[in-house]
Amino acid sequence: MWVHGVSSELENLRMQTQNAQTESAMAASQTATVLSLNLKLQSTASKNQAKNIDLELRKWEAKEGKELLSIIQVRRILPLTRPD
Repeated sequence: MWVHGVSSELENLRMQTQNAQTESAMAASQTATVLSLNLKLQSTASKNQAKNIDLELRKWEAKEGKELLSIIQVRRILPLTRPD
């Protein structure tokens, strides 16, 4: 009877170990998934930041172009006078 109790306890410990290993594998898989999604999120954020920087640069270039056009138009209206 003592052997039967030890055998039952041993089987119980084996099942607990198997359950713990399964849970550990699931946790590792979930961690890998979260890390992968985090990398994708960081990549998307970096791409969006690059797009925003490019958009701001284009706005500045457009503003600079408008200012240059304005200067050219003013120079056409006002003749340059040279001191003699």
